[in-house]
Amino acid sequence: ILKKYTIPWMRKIILNKYGPRKCLIIDGFAGPGKYDDDSDGSPMILIKNAIDFYNQSKKYRWKDPQIYILLNELDSENHKKLIENVKVLGFETSNNKTFHSKKYTSIKIVIENKTFELFLNNILSITRKGSSLIPSFCFVDPFGFSSTPFELFKEYLKNENSELLINFIYEFTNRFITH
Repeated sequence: ILKKYTIPWMRKIILNKYGPRKCLIIDGFAGPGKYDDDSDGSPMILIKNAIDFYNQSKKYRWKDPQIYILLNELDSENHKKLIENVKVLGFETSNNKTFHSKKYTSIKIVIENKTFELFLNNILSITRKGSSLIPSFCFVDPFGFSSTPFELFKEYLKNENSELLINFIYEFTNRFITH
């Protein structure tokens, strides 16, 4: 779904009749970026799609798309692996949090190491001050039991041009049914 959906979504948001716009892509449970078999996880898919769209923009001489990617991973080992996997794609950092690329100058990546609730609350703090988010796509793929309040999703979706994709794997939830 992510692979096929996010580039058309970016095109729709950035290349609209009102001129080039910015977009925000959020992955709340990013994981290490790659699976044990070396296949891409959601953060790598999202970043690679942003790179592909950036390259399309160059090819067709569109204005550089302003793409902001916020990744969150609570597990410290997965967080470290995620940082390394983002670096492999050509992004540099001085603080292991904010990443940029000399090649893909208008793509900015931030990697957090927080609970999803705190992570999304920090993003939504912008809207609580009276501002609105730029058009955004939020992917939530909790592995197993998560104590994320549904109220946060409702608050996020109040923002204009916000989309939320929740990948809910019920088999894993059954493991925690008595929790």
